[in-house]
Amino acid sequence: MSSFRFALVVALASAAFCEEILGESFEGPAAAPKKVKIAAISLVWDEGHRTLENALKALDEAGAAGADLACLPEECVYQAAEPIPGPASEAIAKKAAEHKMLVVGNLREREGEKTFVTSFLCGRDGKIIGKYRKSHKLPYEEGFALGDDLPVFATDIGAVGLKAGTDHCFPEIDAVLRRRGASLVVWSTSPFPIRDEHLETLTLQGRAVHNGLHIAIARYAGKEGYGGYKNAFSWTGTWPLGRAQVFDPDGHTLADSGHAGGVPVAAIPASRLGGTPRNGGYEAAGKYAAITAPELPLPLPRKEGMKRTIKAAAIECDGDIARLVTKLDACGKAGCDLVCLWEYVWYNNDAEVEKFRERNRGYLARIADMAKRHRMYVVIAGELERGFNEAILYDREGRELGRYTKINQTTDKKSKYYQAGDKVGLFDLDFGRICVKICADVYSPEIDRVAALHQADLMLLPTQDAGPFTDHTRMRDLSRCIDNGYFLLRAACGTRQTDHRTYIADPWGFVLAASQYATGNEPLIVTLQLDNRPKYYEWPEAVRKAGPYPDPVVRGIPRERFDQMYSGRNHPEAKGDLRAVLLKCRRPELYRPRAEPGK
Repeated sequence: MSSFRFALVVALASAAFCEEILGESFEGPAAAPKKVKIAAISLVWDEGHRTLENALKALDEAGAAGADLACLPEECVYQAAEPIPGPASEAIAKKAAEHKMLVVGNLREREGEKTFVTSFLCGRDGKIIGKYRKSHKLPYEEGFALGDDLPVFATDIGAVGLKAGTDHCFPEIDAVLRRRGASLVVWSTSPFPIRDEHLETLTLQGRAVHNGLHIAIARYAGKEGYGGYKNAFSWTGTWPLGRAQVFDPDGHTLADSGHAGGVPVAAIPASRLGGTPRNGGYEAAGKYAAITAPELPLPLPRKEGMKRTIKAAAIECDGDIARLVTKLDACGKAGCDLVCLWEYVWYNNDAEVEKFRERNRGYLARIADMAKRHRMYVVIAGELERGFNEAILYDREGRELGRYTKINQTTDKKSKYYQAGDKVGLFDLDFGRICVKICADVYSPEIDRVAALHQADLMLLPTQDAGPFTDHTRMRDLSRCIDNGYFLLRAACGTRQTDHRTYIADPWGFVLAASQYATGNEPLIVTLQLDNRPKYYEWPEAVRKAGPYPDPVVRGIPRERFDQMYSGRNHPEAKGDLRAVLLKCRRPELYRPRAEPGK
């Protein structure tokens, strides 16, 4: 077949598909798809700039750009709490009607004796479609009550969920909003005490990826640019980030204001949004029951003298058992405490399970012998010897400590051996708690969340997964390190994608070691200090009482010290382990399915 005829056949087949499956006819060149324009607004944070006038000017800019939805930051007008509807919210809603666009605003709301931090969604007609009251807060946040719902709102562009400020610290919110039908989540926020762009951006991209969400971020910029300086140099790391952004479900940036702030606009094909509000959430029973349980699981008890600095290794795919044993021997000689192996496939069908069973058990015996010889834990996973995909954990004596059956099982369901896991793979070792997941388990972020709730120190991921593309893989894996507070040992195999690697990462989402491309890799071995973890930070009480604008931080600092860069300024104080603090601030009752109306 000539290339011309082949192209013609493909075009005709595509047209037939559109008409039969999508209900759309195809006649000649396709019309441009309808686009939805999302404007994420970054206002200036500094004192005197958070005015209604400035918020309305930004909405005019979004309207002039043809926005279908414009999103304002948290407490976009600095004022005393007022009812919603009230003067400021009505002025914002009037701009929605003027430009015939949807608008998300956020203000301090007063209702009776209570104050809330409230995001409100205005329709194109200027009427308020609905409100969301900030539902989570950190210990340093004072002066407002919390809302008790995670609603999703129907609009003409699709189902929209809202969150505000430190809500972002709780990944359950994004997951529940997705389960309630949202295709877009709008995060209206203000500066945190520690403004770490790496942590915030990577977690946003990761949430977009593993929830299949579009995410729009409206936040503040500082009037003097980078960290209070007119150039890109800063010691402080505490200035507002700017960066109003829109991410797609692949974690890619569709719009970005840059650090100086502004009104970036993302154009999204309408077909990629949509959705209808529903009442989804996490069930109170089953393998992920811990997500909605009223009490946290008990952490691993700390024994006196417990080892918390370990050597951990990840060994990339090696199909030769003799070479694999040699690499395990090298790990042992290097003093490793824990080794994560690849996801192996030692048979291809039921007949081979039986044919190779003794051989495969012999392979496992050799691996167990290395664990015993070097007094180290070893985890191996895959289609090993029982006819389904599982992980086996050997202890320092070479004994089988436990097995984890893959939850997202990839064994053929027609196999007489088929079984899928019904619980998350958590194991307590003499230095800490680990969790094991395998390959396709990455498509269930609930596994990672249950590991976090149990305060697991390490996630082990023996895997053959390689896609859909490698930046997707990294955004997914590394953002979960941050969200769930664990170290990651990822034992993979090389592919033709040059950045598809085996790696070890920390709870800040940084890769500490990675395999080299297209070579026979030695084991990756890293010393991990398991108690070196992200901290929870607060502004000192004196700074908080001085007002909401601690940057540049001049309060309480003698004038002669102000020019001493970072050392001469107030800065946030560490107040404990971040994950432990956040887990205590969760509200699991909100993560369950919503009751039907009237129930």
